[in-house]
Amino acid sequence: MMRPRTGKNAGGSVEVVYAANGRGLGDRWASVSFCIAQAICESRPIKMAPRYFHARKNVWRQYDLSFVQYFVGGDLLEIVDFPPSRQLNWQEVFHRTPYQPTKRRWIPNASGTVCYQFDGKSWHRQNFRTPDEEFLIIREIERLGWQAVRLGKEISQDSLSADIDRLANCEFFVGVDSGLSHVAYSVGTPILMVVNGRGPQIWDSQGERRLIVARDHLDTVRKLTAWRDRGASYYEQEAVFLDAAGAAKLDAGADYWKRRPAWWGERMRQLEAQGLPDDCKP
Repeated sequence: MMRPRTGKNAGGSVEVVYAANGRGLGDRWASVSFCIAQAICESRPIKMAPRYFHARKNVWRQYDLSFVQYFVGGDLLEIVDFPPSRQLNWQEVFHRTPYQPTKRRWIPNASGTVCYQFDGKSWHRQNFRTPDEEFLIIREIERLGWQAVRLGKEISQDSLSADIDRLANCEFFVGVDSGLSHVAYSVGTPILMVVNGRGPQIWDSQGERRLIVARDHLDTVRKLTAWRDRGASYYEQEAVFLDAAGAAKLDAGADYWKRRPAWWGERMRQLEAQGLPDDCKP
């Protein structure tokens, strides 16, 4: 069976080349963010291959990682075109690692626009049941005086760059668990996430994601109205962190760095002894 393999570099030591956890935009975005964060904290470049091993079909598949250019620290990630030696897992990528910021950042504004994206591909079960539920939200956004701006459904290099610009210039993002919700978090855009019955286990209970969570389309309408009535302060007062158990919490707390994968925890203990670098802080 074909599997990720480990090669050796010129010095004879083991060379690790990472692969993303999955092929969807959200999976790839989180995996690239994870590798850049690791490179920054380890003070060394990280190699990543644009290939994914599909275990059930026993084949390698190719995907696009060109969006690495949008990340702060993206130059520390080297994209190599040969099979990876290690495929990342959910525990590492999603549950413990804060997202790396993009170079293009959201700043508080009153642009009058709200970005939305309701076309999650990887997790169809969290999409709306009918187009009418989506329409109700869009109509409410416009009724409250905002311009509703739909982000791209088909992601290409050009469309992703344009969507990052839109996220940086809008007042906030509203959507389901789509790849662009992950992008919005890296851009720093305030997020109103609609879970549609999935409960608080957003993004498979990734740690330390700050969001306003709406249960369904009706709850979304109520929270849009509150956002308009209370202004920008609504997000600061109502957004919550979701911990690894899926429960809301308001503060990451002093043990933030202790809830990390084993390799990260060991590295953090070493860094704490030396003084934690600013680049390694959330």
